[in-house]
Amino acid sequence: MVKWTELLGFVTGAICVWLQVKENVWNWPAGIANNIFYVIVFWHSGLYADSLLQWFYISISIYGWWNWLHGGLAHSRLKIDRTSHRGMTLYIALYIYKRLYLTSILYAIFLGMCIIGLREWQRRMVHLTASRADEAPA
Repeated sequence: MVKWTELLGFVTGAICVWLQVKENVWNWPAGIANNIFYVIVFWHSGLYADSLLQWFYISISIYGWWNWLHGGLAHSRLKIDRTSHRGMTLYIALYIYKRLYLTSILYAIFLGMCIIGLREWQRRMVHLTASRADEAPA
């Protein structure tokens, strides 16, 4: 039987992601609600570390929400943009700076695998779409 807190966590999580895709500022409170529901779900499931981790997500979500509204130029709204190559290099350099060389290599491998997987999936989808078009009755 599905518990109400888990159901509400599921719903608020889906809403949060949908609003994030739409670049809507209301994704932040939806995400915070999601985290609060999962604090309860994980705690009652005996997943105490996961429950406590939700509090970290809540705190960074509050910071993110405030930053979205007030962290841009002259404290204006931030616009959504891509991470620059310099920014990506900085993120990787942070792991190296902390002497987590193996973790840096592992994350670079994960990124490569994700890119390869995405390209393979895209290739298969084009092939599958073409195959279905050939099979369709005229």
